[in-house]
Amino acid sequence: MSRANAGTKGVPRADRELQILRAACEVFGTMGFAKASVAGIAADAGISKPLVYQYFGSKEGLFLASFNYGAETLAAEMERVAADDTVSSVRSSRSRGCGGCSSTRQRPTTARWPRPAPSTPTGSPVSLSRVSAS
Repeated sequence: MSRANAGTKGVPRADRELQILRAACEVFGTMGFAKASVAGIAADAGISKPLVYQYFGSKEGLFLASFNYGAETLAAEMERVAADDTVSSVRSSRSRGCGGCSSTRQRPTTARWPRPAPSTPTGSPVSLSRVSAS
């Protein structure tokens, strides 16, 4: 049997590994490392617990592999979005302004509302001159 088909029930090893990693990401992400169990991850992946250990060696090895898988997935998605022309066209339209507005946008002024005087639990205003130094 070739290495590509070394998984169980005729599932190629790479596909089985991906199946385990996806289940592990879901469980670790939901429950955290401490509460996650290899048995639970195996059950979610539809495989046996010993097979998880065969692939990853330990819970820590599985966590590290799932972390790396998540990081690689995120990086690939960020690259895909960065390369997408619609994102750059949205960015350029924002820098130009909308509907023929000038390219320099005015920032809204910050409204300064008068704040009510602090009060005591009884509701009467506090005089700062009455506050003694501690």
